[in-house]
Amino acid sequence: MFADLLKRLTAPAPEQLPATDARLALTALLVRVARSDGQYDTDEQGRILAIASARYGLSDADARSLRAEAEELEAQAPDTVRLTRAIKDAVPYEDRLSVIEALWKVVLADGVRAQEEDALLRLVASLLGVTDQDSARARQKVVGMSASLPMYWRADNAAIWQRFWHHVQTAARASSIELPDLTPPEALPDPLYDHWLSPDLVLSQTCGLPLRTRLKNKVTYVVTPDFAIQGCAPGHYHSVVLRRKGSDTGWRLARNASDSQSGWATAVHWQQKSGPERWDAIIDTGAHAASAAYVASGKADVACVDAVTWRLIQSDPDLSDLEVIDTTPPTPALPIITATDRDPAPLRRALEQALPLLSEGDRKALGGLHGFVTLSVDDYFRIPVPPDN
Repeated sequence: MFADLLKRLTAPAPEQLPATDARLALTALLVRVARSDGQYDTDEQGRILAIASARYGLSDADARSLRAEAEELEAQAPDTVRLTRAIKDAVPYEDRLSVIEALWKVVLADGVRAQEEDALLRLVASLLGVTDQDSARARQKVVGMSASLPMYWRADNAAIWQRFWHHVQTAARASSIELPDLTPPEALPDPLYDHWLSPDLVLSQTCGLPLRTRLKNKVTYVVTPDFAIQGCAPGHYHSVVLRRKGSDTGWRLARNASDSQSGWATAVHWQQKSGPERWDAIIDTGAHAASAAYVASGKADVACVDAVTWRLIQSDPDLSDLEVIDTTPPTPALPIITATDRDPAPLRRALEQALPLLSEGDRKALGGLHGFVTLSVDDYFRIPVPPDN
């Protein structure tokens, strides 16, 4: 039945296939990937049927006929190298990207990313001339999930956060859980609440103040990173109160944001205990590092900065004129969250399993990441909400 097509597929220099034959070869490739783990279940068969119907505009009957022919061709087809080469010769790069996307849909149809399927798909992507980056984007598009770790991400440690996340993905995959790649902070929506409140959120890090206000009962708490801050219980942190050296006048407050626990809520508490009766001015800077820079440059007089961030930025020569004049009382550190309908336990395990794979130097570069602590979400909720000023 397929003698002529098989002859062309096995030719030393195969010619470009007609559209109908290319369609059959592609569907056979979908079948091959689905069968590569030794199972070919109804979910995978259904996904191939759906892809064939949508991609080629076929009726259900015609799509089933194409799948049946593809199953027979796959059983008789040559090695994957030659089968894939025929498809590469038949379609342009943009269409080959959609081929990879279709293959990921088949691989993930049963909810499990088997090692055999994964290895074969990587081989196929390479043979189709699709880059690893484009293949990863195609997978993420199929998975339809998002993840980020934006709070202590900096240009000089971004690669380490990515390396850590790769270990997290690997640990999760051992439990048959597929995680998306990390979205860097610059690619996240503004405001971040659009990301944190998305039903597609797999994992992110937020602040304790949003957790007990706008995100309350709208996300699921996963775990809290522990940075072993001196004087703080595990999973807790404080802010450092910064001034220019030798300056003890002026009360212009630089804060990163009005919804920041470490930059605003702690500043309110410190003001009530040790600070002025009122602030001369409140200047929103958008980031802790920017708040420190405002104080160093004289644009502001004081700032409360997250102790982990201070670890990361205090060696900056532009901040050498700053000194810590006080620290604020400890509070639960920045929590890791997921969407409301996701089970936090596998995510927590993956994070805990990934951390020991980082070197001590890498952990230090991330702000001194020491471990993960499971707190009660009520530990966050019981902290007073500061005025919205």
